[in-house]
Amino acid sequence: MAAALSAATAQGVCGYGQSSWGPTGFALMRSETEARALVRTLDRGGPLRFLVVGGRNVGASVAGPDTA
Repeated sequence: MAAALSAATAQGVCGYGQSSWGPTGFALMRSETEARALVRTLDRGGPLRFLVVGGRNVGASVAGPDTA
């Protein structure tokens, strides 16, 4: 994971991080096209799995017990 994130930063990602236990990392990209290009350079068929996903971009809604 560390090597993949290091390689991603060398390619100019907007931001990156890793979950507290380390099995999950992420990189923020400016576009889906850039994200897919990054995956092509990082995916070497090893144990890591790469996904390109988008943000939900909507706020949360909270319902009380009387509205469920």
